[in-house]
Amino acid sequence: VIQATSDNGGSVVVNANTFQVSEDSQILVLTLGAQNATQANRIDATDSVLITGQNSSVLTFVNGGSRGTGAPLAIKTRTLTLADGGQLGTITVGAGNAGALNIAASDAVILVGVGESNPNALTALASQSVGAGNGGNVTITTNKFILNQGAQLGALAFGSGQGGNVSITATDVAVEGGFLASVVGSDATGNGGNLAINTNSLRVTAEGQLGTNTDGPGAGGALTITARESVVFDGAGARENVGTGAFSRSGRGFVSPGLQVGNGGTIDITTPSLVVTNGALIDASAFKNGQSGDVALKVQNLSVLNGGQIGARTIGTANAGTVRIVATGAAILDGDIAGRPSGVVTNVEEGAIGNGGDIFVQSNSLQITNNAGLFANTRGQGDAGRIQ
Repeated sequence: VIQATSDNGGSVVVNANTFQVSEDSQILVLTLGAQNATQANRIDATDSVLITGQNSSVLTFVNGGSRGTGAPLAIKTRTLTLADGGQLGTITVGAGNAGALNIAASDAVILVGVGESNPNALTALASQSVGAGNGGNVTITTNKFILNQGAQLGALAFGSGQGGNVSITATDVAVEGGFLASVVGSDATGNGGNLAINTNSLRVTAEGQLGTNTDGPGAGGALTITARESVVFDGAGARENVGTGAFSRSGRGFVSPGLQVGNGGTIDITTPSLVVTNGALIDASAFKNGQSGDVALKVQNLSVLNGGQIGARTIGTANAGTVRIVATGAAILDGDIAGRPSGVVTNVEEGAIGNGGDIFVQSNSLQITNNAGLFANTRGQGDAGRIQ
């Protein structure tokens, strides 16, 4: 364990060709006092940085009694890899804000999970706020960003502090069975951090999920995707109870009795080509008494195929959000999978008390074939949304 500790944050400076943290090794930059951390903390590795193995980590940490802002950490390398339970993050459990984490990797940032082989080992890159301090912002700039096999990248808020924001700027982004999420925990009053992806292409497959979730009074963060070429959500091979896609969820997890849950975050996608296929979902849902988020898509061409769906629904006592689609070219809705039609859907589910969301579609060409459709349904105590 390498630990740098002081009232105003310690200092860790690494210059190397290859830098590896493994076999239960840890680097911890700890802020204890009331002063803001001012020391420069950086890892510069010409070739690669590797954090691998359960209990291996690089963390900046604001202690429970501290009011000072945590130490920032900058990593500059060709390839950054987290694997087999390795962890990298910025955490506050005190009143002080967590430090920022900035990653610049000229080739790739790769997070490789452990799948189901070792459920106790979690490969994760995270900003976490547990106390009154705000979570640190995480900024990633790279050529390729890959998240797979259950690895997680998250902005987590579990106290009264705001969740940190996560920003990814990459030529290509692939989420292959991993999770990229902003989470507000049960009873947390801080709002969730925002997730932003700026890329040429984004591909989400193999039960990969992008999500903004709240189970506390804090509002869910926004999920914003800007892709200059294409976005693909492909649910081929996904288990029905897991799913592949982009999700905004309010109140899905444990919620204390009588608690008013925050509203779900928005999902906003801008790209020339958006494909949602093979049962994949873009979905905003309200499970308790917080409103579901809205879905806004600005595309040239949209294809929703083979049981893929875009929608908003209420399962609780709140209203579903609005789905708004602007397609300057063609919007194609086609086919079904296992009886579930492709399309754009807003639902008031059975037992729910709330109104369904409206569906707005503006397109130069709208094609609906083979059981697909635009659906605004109610099976609960609330009006169905409008289709325009």
